Amino acid sequence: MTPRIVPETSLTSEQDAAIRAALCECFPVDREIFAATRSWHGTYPTWSVLVALEDRVIALGGFVEREILVGAERVRAAGVQNVLVVPEHRKSNLFRQVMSAAMEESFRRELDLGLLFCTRDLARVYGWLRWRLLEGRQVIRVDESGRFQPLPEKNVTMFYPLRRPDIPPGDIHLLGNDW
Repeated sequence: MTPRIVPETSLTSEQDAAIRAALCECFPVDREIFAATRSWHGTYPTWSVLVALEDRVIALGGFVEREILVGAERVRAAGVQNVLVVPEHRKSNLFRQVMSAAMEESFRRELDLGLLFCTRDLARVYGWLRWRLLEGRQVIRVDESGRFQPLPEKNVTMFYPLRRPDIPPGDIHLLGNDW
């Protein structure tokens, strides 16, 4: 069970269906969305880190490559979406393997930093992997109708240093919708 980097452009329809099935299993509240698509707010990952057992996806992380604006500076970010480990494989180190492989791939792709949005209770889990909580910064996204909107208050923002040791000062503009 080794994590594989799979570019979005090379996903087969079978892999897409297996990923959507795993998303539905792990995120039952969003089952209706994931039954139809893997995109979040219309954003598909650029590439994914995938762990499969036979034809079943058991761990996954999707990663969106995007230039964003932090303060007055443009940076290249690896945006994290759709991270999962199916229930019977949790506590098997797959989460760590997926995220480690993803950050190594992000560094190889010369991205400046990783950026993710999660609930406060999940921040502790990402913190174990050296993700840092960003507080006191507004995060602006562009919603489906083209309006600037703040990130929902239920989410916290975390970053991971890649090519940059720290994130520039200032608010964050995603220059698109969140992922």
